[in-house]
Amino acid sequence: MIKKVINPDEAARACALSEHELDSAMTEQPGLMSYYGQLHTSAKKQMDAMKLKRDVVEAQIYTELKDKYATSGAKTTEAQLKNEVTLDPRYIAARKAYIEAEAEEVAAKHVLDALWHKRDMMIAMGRQRETESRLSPHYTATRDAADQFAGDRMR
Repeated sequence: MIKKVINPDEAARACALSEHELDSAMTEQPGLMSYYGQLHTSAKKQMDAMKLKRDVVEAQIYTELKDKYATSGAKTTEAQLKNEVTLDPRYIAARKAYIEAEAEEVAAKHVLDALWHKRDMMIAMGRQRETESRLSPHYTATRDAADQFAGDRMR
């Protein structure tokens, strides 16, 4: 009844980050954000549809019960009607479907949140890499040679 939108294993791989794969992770990140954003939209749409279905089933059952009591002349209270609605197997099935759809939407939201954290980590790792490269002797020698070359050209 509910379409599984998120594959937990694929999501875990998409959110993983290794310092050795930083460059490829940076180029893949926009595509992952787009892909999982679309999955989240699908999950949200599914959840909203299940909520609507649950509400419609609840209203139909309520109307059926109210009509049944009105036709038979039996007395009932609003609380009794609501209790009977919540115990009806059709309502229980619709409620379970909504709960499953809601869980799927939450899972998709968590993946997007994890991808935002991954982005932040990539920025921090990139800054760290840049700082380390500036402190390396190779960078200093290259910078000195470039400065000297620029000085020679100005003379």
